[in-house]
Amino acid sequence: MYENRIVAFIDILGFGALVEESAENIDVAQRILSALTSMLPENLQKEAEATLNYDRIPADEVAAAEATLAKFNENVKKSYQIDISFFSDCIVLSALTDNVMSKQMLLDILGKFSMRLWSENRLLLRGGLTVGKLYHVNGGPVFGPAMNRAYYLESKLAKNPRILIDPDCVTELRKETSFKVFESFIQEDDTGDVYSSLSTIYRHFINDSSFAWAGAPILQDFKSEFFSLGKIIDKRIAEFSDDRIIEKYTWMLSDIALITPDIKP
Repeated sequence: MYENRIVAFIDILGFGALVEESAENIDVAQRILSALTSMLPENLQKEAEATLNYDRIPADEVAAAEATLAKFNENVKKSYQIDISFFSDCIVLSALTDNVMSKQMLLDILGKFSMRLWSENRLLLRGGLTVGKLYHVNGGPVFGPAMNRAYYLESKLAKNPRILIDPDCVTELRKETSFKVFESFIQEDDTGDVYSSLSTIYRHFINDSSFAWAGAPILQDFKSEFFSLGKIIDKRIAEFSDDRIIEKYTWMLSDIALITPDIKP
């Protein structure tokens, strides 16, 4: 029944408080709906699809390019599988360890989802990423020792807005030489913890993703969003009196400062 899988347990921080606020604010309710809709398995899967750089395509060739892209994405989908389930404000994603593309697409989806939640809803993620025995039906039940471990990493150890990665999981990912492009996706802190954060995710997409290789116009959006993080977080810190929330945002500021020198011009 169980399979060897990479599994991520992800929690959206501050979601409960947002729900309470939505009772008096229709705009907040709309943000919640947008966030939940983006969590649907079919929408998360779309995050992995290649896109067109319309600025470089002549108008009379767009239709043909779109048809070619649709076939490409359909063929790519056949080569990997990400299983996704969500409940309330939590998401579980998993991939078989013997499928290289699936493991790396899982990271790609997590990264794009994290950036979208931030840019559209100012929401942050905390999670745990591990490897082990898991039973997972796409959009359905998910359980097993790996699920328990991923939840423990998220709820007890991650603490800050980051995805904490088990050492065994890092080893599993690094078994593939193609993982080298994802090294910028992760960071090791001075305690030895390996994690991914909003900052490291932006670093990866700006420096090493397919967008970077293609020089896609969206890179400028990513850079603008990254370099605005500090100001937005400073403003948020001033809005809160809860030391627990302030501590998390303060950690983000130190993480941004750590990653900033790595961002390619």
